[in-house]
Amino acid sequence: MTRTSGEGGRGADQAFADAAGDRAPDPTGGPPASAPTRPGRLHQPWRALVALAELILAATAGWLAVRLWQSGITVVPTPDGSVELTHYHGDAISGAIGLGLVGVLLVLDAGRQLLLAVRVRSRRGRSERTEPWPPFDEDV
Repeated sequence: MTRTSGEGGRGADQAFADAAGDRAPDPTGGPPASAPTRPGRLHQPWRALVALAELILAATAGWLAVRLWQSGITVVPTPDGSVELTHYHGDAISGAIGLGLVGVLLVLDAGRQLLLAVRVRSRRGRSERTEPWPPFDEDV
């Protein structure tokens, strides 16, 4: 026997809303008693701590990248001392470049996290922004 929404089961719209996370599912299978509202997901002040941790990790990655770059270049003098040869260690140089890239990505994400911790975009609709900018005079 199949259950329909008229027999006490949940309808397709209700199941879709539950799957989207709008309402808490009821363990008994019936309609939810009260739908708790979730707070806004973007404005969360704890994101500032995440941004701080990411900035610390980015500074550490930058410091390690400089150390790797310095250890990846070796100057070797010739036996007579007339010429100095430079030897590049590819693994250290590529590691320094990789750590520099990770540091840049961490700084970018820290900026994003900080913006999300401080402010939220306004929810103005398109109907409020109907006037073009710059304003045009149609009669001229």
